[in-house]
Amino acid sequence: MSISKIQPGMSFSRNFKVRPEWAADRMGSGHVPVLSTAALVLAMENTASSSILPYLEEGTTSVGSRVEIVHLYPTPVGEFFTIDLVVAKVDRSRIDFTLTARDEHRVISTGFHRRHVVDTAKFLEKVIIGDPGSGNSATELPVVETAPAPDEEVLSRRRDLDSEDFNDNDTIF
Repeated sequence: MSISKIQPGMSFSRNFKVRPEWAADRMGSGHVPVLSTAALVLAMENTASSSILPYLEEGTTSVGSRVEIVHLYPTPVGEFFTIDLVVAKVDRSRIDFTLTARDEHRVISTGFHRRHVVDTAKFLEKVIIGDPGSGNSATELPVVETAPAPDEEVLSRRRDLDSEDFNDNDTIF
């Protein structure tokens, strides 16, 4: 299986609009109507996967195996953001990307993503089909239509943060 058409330095970009269902308060990962980190990771993986697909041999696909991001700033529902990625390294079937996400005002996230190119049929042979009695079944996560607002006690809690609590890649909102 050759992925020689994918070379370090290749760059790709994709634009997205923050949908209401991608908001932290709708995904259940927070209580505010801004782009959730989970949706941001999905957009990053989607950009990487769809960008390299035309370069893959027939019968192969790519699967994500690692994501590391720093989510720096919130992006409100309805605003546009762009994922820019660069192929940093190609090693046999492994492709490493560096990622940057920008909204209409600033860089909102930076990160790293790794994908592996696999033979689709062989990969699917390894999938274990869940049997409710075997312990291999999945539990579907509930979709949160409207997350409850935090109570007054939570809203009133404050913590003094100093620079030792953050590194150069973190931002206090």
